[in-house]
Formats: sequence, structure tokens, C-alpha cells
Amino acid sequence: MCEYANTQPKLSRTLRLLVENGKDGFYKGPVGEAIINAIQEARGKMCLDDLENHKTAFVDPIHYEHNGFKVYECPPNGQGIVALQALGVLDSLVEDGKIPDIGKIQHNSAEYLHILIECLRLAFADAFHYVADPDHIPDPQLLLSRDYLKTRADLFNHDVKNECITNGELPISCDTVYFSVVDQDGNGCSFIGIIPKGCGFTLQNRGCGFSLNTQGYNLYQPEKRPYHTIIPSMITKNDELHAVFGVMGGYMQPQGHLQVLLNLLHFGMDPQRSLDQPRFCIDVFEDIVFIEDGIDSIEAVESALKRKGHNIIVKKSYERAVFGRGQVIIRSSSQSKKHAEQPLNTGDSLGSACEDSIILAVGSDPRSDGCASAR
Repeated sequence: MCEYANTQPKLSRTLRLLVENGKDGFYKGPVGEAIINAIQEARGKMCLDDLENHKTAFVDPIHYEHNGFKVYECPPNGQGIVALQALGVLDSLVEDGKIPDIGKIQHNSAEYLHILIECLRLAFADAFHYVADPDHIPDPQLLLSRDYLKTRADLFNHDVKNECITNGELPISCDTVYFSVVDQDGNGCSFIGIIPKGCGFTLQNRGCGFSLNTQGYNLYQPEKRPYHTIIPSMITKNDELHAVFGVMGGYMQPQGHLQVLLNLLHFGMDPQRSLDQPRFCIDVFEDIVFIEDGIDSIEAVESALKRKGHNIIVKKSYERAVFGRGQVIIRSSSQSKKHAEQPLNTGDSLGSACEDSIILAVGSDPRSDGCASAR
């Protein structure tokens, strides 16, 4: 059997500069110059001073509590708040009796999809107005307050698509790579991460997330962070790690988070099955909803959604990449499994585990080239 060695000498040189010079080996010198050259060749406006003045911000995640679980997402300027707000609007609809518990609605039926589509449309309308550099926006937790979520839920119509969704008004107040990892001690990491010449690594292009709307928080300005799509996620229960997960795909990411999350928490799916399920994706710019081939009775679902006012396109085959690519790891123990109120489908063999065993259930999206692996 032949062995294949993957060598990356350019990346090796870059890493050596980092070892020798620390952060200056990246933000200054030949690597920094290569980054700026690549950006300016693509007609970007960043200069070397911008790069040299970079400061990494270590931020606290935002979270929303749902059915006893805390769902954590990256705060603005990331778009994780879209998934949390959609989940909050969903909860408000249930609390007000406008819809039944989401787990009691037929999965991926027209009714189910309409509810999720409208919740996400409401959340995106807010995100495109409020998600920007955190130094320039109101407190994002205001978007997750019960009172505010209720005002957004009041815009939901069970029968038809709301054609007039805009951002809400807050009260005045002072190609992507994703991986998830859990170690033998139960610690989890949920991570999402243009090629400068000779450096061996790629750049992301989320500078395009800025807006030219002079009335918005996300206006393109110096020394400012744009709306960013990258959002790894994590779930805890009783302050213990429950899951790390993520779905790649630009604006699909919070949509994928919501759908996979509901599959896990409301429909009792294991990680792999939760990712295997057909999904939908709202094109946030063209007012189109793509639905994935494989949904049960898809022609009837498509017709019902169109009657509610949605512009529907069915995606098949390789076009399914639009629905993102996810990875999930769920962590539990034999003790928590034994006493869980709603145990997940992680296999019958769990009963033989010793009392202090950490049990990991994993899933990898069939739409991508990733895989689940234990070491």
C-alpha cells in the first residue's frame, strides 16, 4: 500500500515566522505584506497600517434558553443571533397558543416549514439592521428579550407569508471550514475558520458583509468589523456540555443551526439523522426559498407553500450544496443517559457503559466531504 505525504512548504515557512516573531510574524513583515497585496489586487482598501493595528477581541458568547437547554452562538458582528432569535420567536408563538409545540407538527410538512421560514425571515430582517461591529450597536441581548420576541412573533401569520417584514425598533439603551471536537474528558470545541502569495493559507472575504446604507449600523467604515457569517455553536444542559455543532454555508448557517437543533431536541434524532434530513434555505437577497429534494410528499409541500405566498424552488443532486454542510457531536454520560427525560437515539449499547463513562454520538453531513472520527 502506497503512502501519500502531503507537504506544504509555504505554510511551513509561515508557521516558522510565527514561532520566531509571534503575532508580528503574521501582521507585519513578509506575511502581512503578502496579505495586503492579495487584498489590494482584489481591489480591497485595506492597507498595512490596518493590519498592523489589528487587535483580537475575546468576546463572551450570547445564548438563549430553550426547553432547558442553553444554546450558545457567537455574538455580533456574527450572525448567530439569527438562529437564537428565530428560536425565541418560535417559543413565543407556542407560548401565545398560535402554534402547537413544534415537535407535534409533522416534520418538514408545509405547516412546519412555513413556521420556520417566517421565524427566520423575521430574524434576518433584524440581523441586517442590527448585526455589525459590537462597538457600534445596541446590546444584542435586547433582541432576545421576551417582550421584544413577542412583538416580532405578533407579525407571524399562520396562513400566508408576511410580505412587509422590516426590522423591529429596540428600546433606547445605554467557503468555509467547520469542525467540532470533544476530548476524552468531555471538553468540547466548535470551530469555523483569497490566498496570499507564498504563505500557504487562505483569507476569508467577509469584508463584503459591510453595508453602504448610511442609516445602518453596519456601514462600511475604517477600524470596524462587518456583519460576519461564521458562527460555531454549542449547547449546554444544567451547565454541562451537551453538544457542539455547526452548519457551513454563508447565510445558510443560522438556518441550518435552527433546523438541526430542532431535529435533535424536538424530534429525538441522533446526530447523523439530524444532518441527513432534507432542509430548506432562504435566499435572503432574492426572496426565494429553496427546499431540498427528499422531503416527503414534496410536490404537495411545494404547492402548499406557494399558496401561502412563498417563492419555492426545489434543489436536487449537486445543487443540494446550498443547504450547507454540518457536523455534530453530542456528549452525554451513562448517568445522564439513565436519567434523561428525553433520551436521544444514540444506540442500545449505552446500557452496558460504566457509571462514569462519557458517551459521544457524532454525525457528519452527507452533503460534504467531512467525516466523524474517533481517536
